[in-house]
Amino acid sequence: MILSSNYNRYESYFHEQAFQKMKENGYGACDYVLYLCKSPLDRSDEPSFAEIEKNCERLRVSAASQKVKIFQTHAGFYFDSDCYDKEYADAYVAHTMKQIVMTKLMGAKYMVVHPVQPYRWNDDLQPEKTEQLNVEILKRLSEKAEREGVVLALENMPARYSTIPCAMPERLIGYVDKVNSEYLKICLDTGHANIARNCRSEGKVPTCGDYVRAFGKRIVCLHLHENDGKTDQHNMPDTTMTGAPDWNEIFAALKETSYSGTLNSEASFSARLPEELFNDAEKLQAKLLTYYADKYDL
Repeated sequence: MILSSNYNRYESYFHEQAFQKMKENGYGACDYVLYLCKSPLDRSDEPSFAEIEKNCERLRVSAASQKVKIFQTHAGFYFDSDCYDKEYADAYVAHTMKQIVMTKLMGAKYMVVHPVQPYRWNDDLQPEKTEQLNVEILKRLSEKAEREGVVLALENMPARYSTIPCAMPERLIGYVDKVNSEYLKICLDTGHANIARNCRSEGKVPTCGDYVRAFGKRIVCLHLHENDGKTDQHNMPDTTMTGAPDWNEIFAALKETSYSGTLNSEASFSARLPEELFNDAEKLQAKLLTYYADKYDL
């Protein structure tokens, strides 16, 4: 199975050299985080689309020259309570549609999207209204994605409260199934699942493996990282002392559900890590992912 790393971790290198280092470290694919801005209504710092198009093409060619695939991108995301406002929602959709085109220009097949969260990381006070808003937006985005040949992957969220949009498996599945498009699937984030499982106040507490099994074949891409179950630390697998997910269970569930995408790491390293050891850390992470992939024949 192809390993994937986050391109933005290699930002100290430039395009072709970044992909060369990825390949040397054991990664044949990458996840590219698209530009973010303060608000969908604020376009003051946005480059022209001609510049964006040129940069996307340069990235695509640079990746191909090193035999690295830009497998997925990550769209910008926003949390404002203004999401309920039609002007804001329309601006959000237009901006995200532009990122779908960017994804196509880079040659990527998938674009990860967050749900709209009007109450940020707090308990959702109007879950039915929020669901209606998300389904409407995701339908519009899925139609654009179909026209461009890009598949959207809705990401599960971390949560302090079980009603945060897409924190629990059943809610994410509900959004995706209501949109009912072959161009809207799921990105499983293991770190987010590990946090969200600790906010369940009643019923069975889902493990990260439960998330995989519940999502099943809806999963088309991954964000693999871990934490202590309390904060979104983005640690490398098997490096957190307590509260971390069970990686044997996660990989067994990926095998059980016949996952066939890349093994994409969204882990990051401490700012205290000496810069000259970064590539060694990336190679170690590649070895960890390869160990589990080989163990479960992925």
